[in-house]
Amino acid sequence: MPVPEKPDALQLSPLALTALESREVGQATVVDEPASNETTEAAEKLTEFRLTQGTSAKFWRVGMVGCDLIVEFGRIGTEGQHMVKTYDDVDRAKREEVKLTLEKTRKGYERFG
Repeated sequence: MPVPEKPDALQLSPLALTALESREVGQATVVDEPASNETTEAAEKLTEFRLTQGTSAKFWRVGMVGCDLIVEFGRIGTEGQHMVKTYDDVDRAKREEVKLTLEKTRKGYERFG
């Protein structure tokens, strides 16, 4: 399966953007409210990692907006899945981002772009 070219800008789906408005601590949730412009702009700055080994062609993206940790993942070429986890403070969210990034790089994911 060929790997598509890197998009000009990473963008979250409308579903993921609306999920950022939820405030349930430590749980991935999705709500039906539109996201603010501030949330939309910050969410576009996700760090992307890719794994292409054998028949696997997967992506994983991570980023933060305040205390919200945004994670997107799936097969390259698909929209994938989106999760937003809200933490009590920014430091806790940052620690979780670093922990998840280390887990993915240990599994063979490489930073893309």
